[in-house]
Amino acid sequence: METTEKVKSFIKQTIATFKGETDKAVAERNFRKATAALEGQIAALKSKEVEVEEEMNTAKESLNKALYPSDAIDKAQEYINSIRSSQETVNQKEKELKDVQESAKFYKQLLEDFNKEE
Repeated sequence: METTEKVKSFIKQTIATFKGETDKAVAERNFRKATAALEGQIAALKSKEVEVEEEMNTAKESLNKALYPSDAIDKAQEYINSIRSSQETVNQKEKELKDVQESAKFYKQLLEDFNKEE
């Protein structure tokens, strides 16, 4: 009995059922999930970047108010503490912004790499 193309296809599908999904099917599904996850992460980081930029602007305004208070400076140490605390907040927000931007850059590069045609 000669095996026809239909039988070969049937055999292939039957074997695939025994083995589970084919490597290609798993790779294709993983690609879709990975790229969707990366795109979601990039969008979340873009939103976080805007949020941190606003927080940094607020921190800089607070530093400016600490440096140049509109009220009389009663206690020198409180004035210095206020400046130091405000500057630390600005430094923290600058670092946080840089971290968010570097993370976004990393994920964008991964997405580019995953989408390269070979």
